Amino acid sequence: MKKIINILIVLLLFIPIVSALEIRENDEIIIEDRLSESLYAAGGSITVDAPVDGDITAFGGSITINSQVEDDLMACGGDISINAPVGKTAHVCGGSININSVIGGDLTIGGGNIMINGDVDGDLRVMGGNIVINGDIDGDILAAGGNIVVNGQVSGSLAMAAGGLTINGIIDGDVNADADKIKFGKNAIVKGDFTYSSPDVSLDAQQVTGSIIEKEVEIKTPTLVNRFSWNILSGLSLLIVGILIVLAVPKLSDGLAGNIKDEFLKSLLYGLITLVVVPVLALLLAITVIGIPLSIMIILLYAMTIYLSKVFVGLFIGRLILKDVHIVWATILGLLIYLVLANLPILGGFVTLLTVLLGLGTITVWATTKKTTETKTKKPKGK
Repeated sequence: MKKIINILIVLLLFIPIVSALEIRENDEIIIEDRLSESLYAAGGSITVDAPVDGDITAFGGSITINSQVEDDLMACGGDISINAPVGKTAHVCGGSININSVIGGDLTIGGGNIMINGDVDGDLRVMGGNIVINGDIDGDILAAGGNIVVNGQVSGSLAMAAGGLTINGIIDGDVNADADKIKFGKNAIVKGDFTYSSPDVSLDAQQVTGSIIEKEVEIKTPTLVNRFSWNILSGLSLLIVGILIVLAVPKLSDGLAGNIKDEFLKSLLYGLITLVVVPVLALLLAITVIGIPLSIMIILLYAMTIYLSKVFVGLFIGRLILKDVHIVWATILGLLIYLVLANLPILGGFVTLLTVLLGLGTITVWATTKKTTETKTKKPKGK
């Protein structure tokens, strides 16, 4: 039973179970000696000055990678600089991001100000406010942002939605662009077709080898931008709600998170039952006229509980990693991990479902037994 629980926890955190894991937690973390295992680091400032033979998962105010990462990189923070090669894929989110070295696989990146000076050996998926791509991209680019500049060579195709788009590099494939303003620089060459939707386009037809196809200009904001904006707003909303909840009822929040840890499989089972039974019950009540108001109340309460359940799972994840910090910081860390994983292709659906089941389950267990297991934490030194 204990082994099964540990495996499920590991899957939830997306940490490969086949590799060893070095965990570092501090306000300032500096890796000066080579690590033969994967690294997990959470802190105010994280600097990696020695090679890491496995993966790196880092959450911090500032993150700087100055030495090679053999496998995958996942980093979320305020200011992020990647100054050394990453052997495989990289997932990066932050306020200001600088990629100054080679990414060996796909690069998924989201942030406010993004500068990509290094080459990417796979596909690039990027969303941000200001995006500049100076490196060469070996695959396709899918991008959405306020202002996007492409100066490097792209071996694949471009699909972009932006406020302003500047192309000043060689694109081997097709370009599909939706923007308020599109400009081709003197070095721009599109070897495939150029399909665009924009009221303001500046280009020389000789810069496009294939066909130039104008789509009908849509006044509404591009779909990719809408989706990105929605993800950001919903994520911030969840963080704010989570902070308010754990501050309002800290003991109950810690207790619900503790229940997940102590009764993992029971929470999953109760969550599955609740997820299926409540809508059926509401539907049966709605069949009778007198039961319609109660049915509506149940559905509203059900939807609110599903939303709040993510907060307690986030706290559970945060407590697994940072046991000795304030409940707010544990909640923020856990919810950030959830938001990153929930937005990954394919895996995101599984993470969201697992989170809802655990959250619903621990709330149902508490509601039926009125018992919680409060997580014991140590007070930070000096306080």
